[in-house]
Amino acid sequence: MSIAEDAFYFEDPLRTMSAADVLELNQFEKSDNEVLNFKVSSSNFWIKVSIQNQSAFENLLLNVAQLRLDVLEFYHVDGSRILQKEIPTDITSFKERNYEETSFVFDLDIPKGQSQTYLIKLHGNEQLTIPLFIGDKKSMFYAFSTKNFYAGMFIGVIIVMSL
Repeated sequence: MSIAEDAFYFEDPLRTMSAADVLELNQFEKSDNEVLNFKVSSSNFWIKVSIQNQSAFENLLLNVAQLRLDVLEFYHVDGSRILQKEIPTDITSFKERNYEETSFVFDLDIPKGQSQTYLIKLHGNEQLTIPLFIGDKKSMFYAFSTKNFYAGMFIGVIIVMSL
């Protein structure tokens, strides 16, 4: 399920602000789009999303479905307090990641009926379109498998045509 249209974002053109600075300033704009599009920019972008767990699952996953990011920092926040910080890296091999997926996947432990707020810092030197998806493990892995199947079919067709 896409959650980008419920997200808020902030642009830091000088790339100097910390998560605490951004939370304190609190000048986020509402997205209203299914995919966040920050175009080509040298700015840092901060995405703030509050997720209420209305599902039957307590362990949800958040997928930042963008492969080409230079900076990605994921913060679990409570008001203006930072509770947890996670910095995945594309240099880390798939075997060392929590999930063997080309995009970035984060565990969200949100009890049923409660909500949590997260802050994501992004920077990239090319077109930044950021789809955000949330789901339980089974549905996310089904989506990843389907995507990988079609990518494999496409590559196979290209190889056969080349030969």
